[in-house]
Amino acid sequence: MPRPSKALRAESARLRDLGWSYRRIAAELRLRHRVNARVAYRLAHGWTQEEVAHQWNERWSGAGSVVKTGKAISYWEVWPGRGGREPSARTLARLAEIYHCRPGDLLDGMDSGDLETMPGRAPAAESSSRGVSRYRREAGGAFSDCRDGAAGDGAAGGGAGGDEAGGGEVPGARPERRRESFGGCDGPDQDVDWVRAPAVMMVHQSGPEDVGWGSQAA
Repeated sequence: MPRPSKALRAESARLRDLGWSYRRIAAELRLRHRVNARVAYRLAHGWTQEEVAHQWNERWSGAGSVVKTGKAISYWEVWPGRGGREPSARTLARLAEIYHCRPGDLLDGMDSGDLETMPGRAPAAESSSRGVSRYRREAGGAFSDCRDGAAGDGAAGGGAGGDEAGGGEVPGARPERRRESFGGCDGPDQDVDWVRAPAVMMVHQSGPEDVGWGSQAA
């Protein structure tokens, strides 16, 4: 049996005294008492429908504005049930201003924001070569070619890991200081650091201006 609005407003007042935000209180009321979003935000403020209508009329009372009553607020709260009236986008924006939330917060339904993808582009099967790479201190600072558990200590840039391939200090590499066990290269319990591979840059350097290349060759 649903609790009376007066009891829910009292519960909301208790939660506000504890420092809860309106958003958090509304979410709690929706979860525990199964009220819709518009009712939950009104109760989170501790208001009756008449008090919300009063807030509305104080803000928008210019020429051409229709004076709202608690009945109008009730129509919007009942929707999409029988006897309700669908609030327009402008109505939701104004209610959101009163309730200190976003217009979308006043609508029920699943949040599909996590389903966003790049249009026309399939998800990448694996991260690119400039993604997070395994970096082993034991290898003198070289990037380990151990993706998917492959054996070997290949350095970034290919080859058998010579000095030119990345031995010693790697410019631009910033270890995140996160150490964990990794068994893809030399077996289990290899301490590795995770770093992001540095971007490759090409630098043009001019030759000596006072000595020509021909004279050096001679």
